[in-house]
Amino acid sequence: MLLALALTALAAPDAPDAPASDTIAVTAPSPAPVPDARVWIGVGIGGGVGADVTPGGGGGAGFELGARLGREPRRALAVAVRVRELMMDGPLRNIGNIGVLVQYPTGTGPHLNVGFSHSHESLFADYIAHPVAVTAGIHDTLTHRSGFEIGGGWDFPPPFPKHPVTAGLRPTAALSAFVFPDAGGPHAYVVAEVGARFGLDAVFGGGQRDR
Repeated sequence: MLLALALTALAAPDAPDAPASDTIAVTAPSPAPVPDARVWIGVGIGGGVGADVTPGGGGGAGFELGARLGREPRRALAVAVRVRELMMDGPLRNIGNIGVLVQYPTGTGPHLNVGFSHSHESLFADYIAHPVAVTAGIHDTLTHRSGFEIGGGWDFPPPFPKHPVTAGLRPTAALSAFVFPDAGGPHAYVVAEVGARFGLDAVFGGGQRDR
């Protein structure tokens, strides 16, 4: 009898597993990446040198407004307007520069730019005496110079892409040269800059339609 009971226990099927929980884990979807802006503003700071007999160094800050002309960022041209205020020594002088540039391509990654450049330059003493007129480019002590700008840069991905405030931010780095054929000062300035671009598509509309 005992032997029969033991054999019956061994032949019995395994007990069924406990029923699975009806709870289903829900994972919040990751926010969609913000596309590269079609319209942006940019700010930056930098330093550089003037290619003169005695090279002078200095630095300053700049502002940019840009717009992409095509729909696909890595196949489109953009037009950008850059305004800079720089201080250079040898002798110490103020340089107000404006550039109207064509950039290719656009979006995150490397790009090249070339276009028209105009500077007005003034000795630092005149700048201190008449800061508003010199900055506006209308004082009679200014030397006006026109030429071209050529350079390149890199737009990096946003450092905090999941945050709604920083998702449209692109850190940037650039190297530019202003070249002037006249003899009113150094024939070229070379400036390295770092900064950030901020997309304005939420203001102008149309940014999400690029995807």
